[in-house]
Amino acid sequence: VGASIASVEQARACQEVAKDWHRSGAGEYPSSTETFEAMNKKSANAAVFVPHIEAETAIREIDEILSIDGLRIVMLAMTDFSQALGFPFQYDHPEVWKALDGIVSKAHARGIIVAANMGYAYRTPDQINGRVKKLYEHGVRICLMQGADSMFENLAGKVVSDIRETVK
Repeated sequence: VGASIASVEQARACQEVAKDWHRSGAGEYPSSTETFEAMNKKSANAAVFVPHIEAETAIREIDEILSIDGLRIVMLAMTDFSQALGFPFQYDHPEVWKALDGIVSKAHARGIIVAANMGYAYRTPDQINGRVKKLYEHGVRICLMQGADSMFENLAGKVVSDIRETVK
């Protein structure tokens, strides 16, 4: 369960919701007190809440967010993250890296995995590969590419352009 959050209160509320047996995805439904208790125990490890850190308040409250019991992953949404830091679309700005590195360090110290998307500026396979490599070098362990529509537009753009030139 992923959600963009703006505060530690929102993160705590989402973490509680993720514990609910309805979120287990197991396709099992309790029919007695015993099976309900078993489902609750099982679902505690089945659903994972991933707070998306992309608001200025969430960045300021990162220590409290990382201290939430049971948190296993945090996600840095790089476009909004860079915007919240005052450097929109400047993914390689030193202050953006400094903030990312600080969060990675604190998260790893608590055994929490850091995920991040690349940001919209990376369009070619070489740019995407370079960005994933750089994020990984900075301790990000799950790198998400932008949505399928963005990927298709970026990677098919040259093909479409070439076709248009061919049929002129």
